[in-house]
Amino acid sequence: MTNKVTVSDLVQYFEKRFPTTYALEGDPIGLHFGSLGQEVKRVLVTLDVRPEVVEEAIEKQVDFIFSHHPVIFRPAKRLSEDDPQRAMYAKLIRHQIAVYSAHTNLDSSQPGMNDWLAKRYGIENAEVFAAHYHEKNYRLVTFLPQENLPDFKEALSDYPLSVIGNYQHCFFQWTGQGNFIPVEGAQPRIGEVNQVTELEEVALSFTVKEREKEQVCDLVKKYHPYEEPVIEVYEKENDYQSIGMGRIGELKEKIPFKDYVEKIKDLSKLEGIRFVTRDNKAIVHRVAVLGGAGSSYYQAAKAAGADVFITADADYHTAHDIYESGLCLIDPGHHMEAICIPYVLEELTQWSQANHLELAVFPSEVNTDPFHFL
Repeated sequence: MTNKVTVSDLVQYFEKRFPTTYALEGDPIGLHFGSLGQEVKRVLVTLDVRPEVVEEAIEKQVDFIFSHHPVIFRPAKRLSEDDPQRAMYAKLIRHQIAVYSAHTNLDSSQPGMNDWLAKRYGIENAEVFAAHYHEKNYRLVTFLPQENLPDFKEALSDYPLSVIGNYQHCFFQWTGQGNFIPVEGAQPRIGEVNQVTELEEVALSFTVKEREKEQVCDLVKKYHPYEEPVIEVYEKENDYQSIGMGRIGELKEKIPFKDYVEKIKDLSKLEGIRFVTRDNKAIVHRVAVLGGAGSSYYQAAKAAGADVFITADADYHTAHDIYESGLCLIDPGHHMEAICIPYVLEELTQWSQANHLELAVFPSEVNTDPFHFL
């Protein structure tokens, strides 16, 4: 038996996977077309929403498009259909196709766009550089009877709680003597009104992220055996996760810069590639990457120790500045971000199958890269 899916279900999935708090200020992420209650059966995953992509969606009878680049990046002042972009908006509305975009929040998520690019380009031990947000961690403690602990943990097992690095469900517990008296008006699940209850209790402690605090507290209340569970939440000083779009790490072996340019060109399946360097024979090892138009981050990449910075859309004058700084630049083009399509497709398909959802997911087959080489 399969379960139906709504736009709301997909929005919740994407915003858990690519938290909105990770986006840069002013980035127009989120639901651009459609309504939350709309049923969804077929999803198209794309880098860009262009007129050709919308035609593809209509042909495939898609009712939801997930895009990396926001479909409405600059507000439209009028909706006349003489302009191709505005005509595309009208077509989306007529065919009731919902569109959701995750942009810099997808770039900043871990794993996300720049982790996938780092993997493609052979960058190992990748870590964040140029963080724009620090997500705090909190310690949550709750108290429950020893005998209820296995069922309580089992109820929470479907949720990725207390994540520390590549580990989840990192609990710590200790035992003690619990004591309480339910008074008039209480409806105790354990114990009797106006009678002292003493029992062996377990204090269960685990880490929660700042954005998950309220949701986790609701889960604890939902599955806790007590009518009025005690939940203590403490901020963990100097314990946070750095959130940023860039990644920096090392190549497995040192390599001449010109050879690495050729490698990036081949891996990106390009006929030509732009680069900036003071020395083609320079030996490079430490590499930074930031998908999309990231040349303004070159100083942060250099400060983090990069020999090479891989990003796109470097303008003439910024390229001069990069040259003078001594940093090497490789510009594979903005379309390198199409790497997100197979990853998002795979994760969304796995989520659909795990939850027995009535959902078909397709990759866009339209090449939205506007640039060509002679």
